[in-house]
Amino acid sequence: MRRKTELIIAGCLELLAVALAKWQALGGVRTDEAKYLLNIPYPHPPLMRWLMSMTEMLPFQEMFWRLLLATLIVQAVWLVWDLTNPERSGAKSKGHLEDRMMICAGWLLSSAVLVGAGSILLAPVMALQTLVFLWLQTRSDVSKKMPAAIALFWLATVFTTYTGVLLFPLVWNILRRGGCTIAQTALYVFGPVVLLFLYTLTNPLALAIILVHRDEGLRTGLAAQAMGFGTLWIIGGAGVASAVGTWGILRSRDKALLLSFILVCAYCFFSITPRYYAVMLTPFFVAGLWKIFHARRHPHAFPLLGCLICASAVITWFVQPIRTPVVAREVMSAASGSGTVLISGPFGHEWQYESRSEVRRYRPEFTKDAAAIVCLNPCEPMFDTSGWKQLKDLPVEAWVRK
Repeated sequence: MRRKTELIIAGCLELLAVALAKWQALGGVRTDEAKYLLNIPYPHPPLMRWLMSMTEMLPFQEMFWRLLLATLIVQAVWLVWDLTNPERSGAKSKGHLEDRMMICAGWLLSSAVLVGAGSILLAPVMALQTLVFLWLQTRSDVSKKMPAAIALFWLATVFTTYTGVLLFPLVWNILRRGGCTIAQTALYVFGPVVLLFLYTLTNPLALAIILVHRDEGLRTGLAAQAMGFGTLWIIGGAGVASAVGTWGILRSRDKALLLSFILVCAYCFFSITPRYYAVMLTPFFVAGLWKIFHARRHPHAFPLLGCLICASAVITWFVQPIRTPVVAREVMSAASGSGTVLISGPFGHEWQYESRSEVRRYRPEFTKDAAAIVCLNPCEPMFDTSGWKQLKDLPVEAWVRK
């Protein structure tokens, strides 16, 4: 009976994952998503974008990754459920159902999870990796048996995104709890970091872009950065889980959890704070909720759950992903023929992903071989429009051959 119930719940969760993936797909591929799908040497390490590029021959590559990532993020609630198991976590309480439901809801009803689960970005991937490390903190039996496997997962984490390095206090704590000596732990933790440093030295473009983004964040001013971080903090736990989870982290004696949380918060504060960074805070809020509820039964679990549901619905409505297709997809669907696509002005990588042919900078002498011309900036000098049709109802000037 229990097995059947678990299968039904897993099926319902998968339906949610499909819905979230389709929700994200309505707006088409964004610039940051296209960078990973096209394996463009963007600042992050190569592991995840290399895996994505291995599927570029699939006609449904975008939807494949949206569905896969949404499934992993949504089904990760089983890790949260196991995290709250008092028999494995060593908690003194009996693991009351309402307490465990509240902690699981902190993950599943986070606005950051709902709006980011189907996106092809590295922030949700890092959130999932963080959740795995937080789960491993409660499973000393796993760290005792497989320290090398944990080190390998740590290597994959830092070669997925640079921000993964901020989780090193968690990894150190996991390995030390598993019985590794200080020398072994240092090798397992800092060995992958050294390899990442050497990789960065061989890729000056990655280092240059990191410095550019750092300068962009610092130029916005402390007030704007504080407001941006506050927005991420609210979205990450739908307000309710954010507040309770932060309180749980601060009052806990888990130094590794607190240090990693501070490092991730500092990174979000001093960066350019795109909204999808909010999901990186969600696993920490879940851990904070667990710190609050695991010691004893909390009488306010159900009222908090009701508040979380309402707050999640409101916040998610305001930060929902764009549902109208990006301009690149509309232009490419209207273009006919196999000619090049000419674009005047700076353009994002979504144009390269959506285009079935070569994308080039606009020059009048290239128009004879073009299938579409997009004027993000004024097309100067202007080309002869007699053989072209302008697309209406678009926020940019776009032309396709008649």
